[in-house]
Amino acid sequence: MIIKVLGEYVAITTGGETVDNSVLVRLHAIANTDVVVSDPVANTVIGSFVISGGYSEIVEKKSTDLIIAGADDVLTGTPIAYKF
Repeated sequence: MIIKVLGEYVAITTGGETVDNSVLVRLHAIANTDVVVSDPVANTVIGSFVISGGYSEIVEKKSTDLIIAGADDVLTGTPIAYKF
């Protein structure tokens, strides 16, 4: 898969991050971590999963949804788009 990078990576913390209000985010875990996606408007958890250290995943979300890390300093997120 080819991705188009839309901005610089940001640290995702236990406080949550919209990652520049991106709808596609490439997450990279430095160490094993829980990841939670939540809707701050409805105050609900959309879902959660675990990323193993050294691995990356792509998450699709609403621009206002937060990505929350299980611990600080272990998860980064980069706003992206699919490149066809």
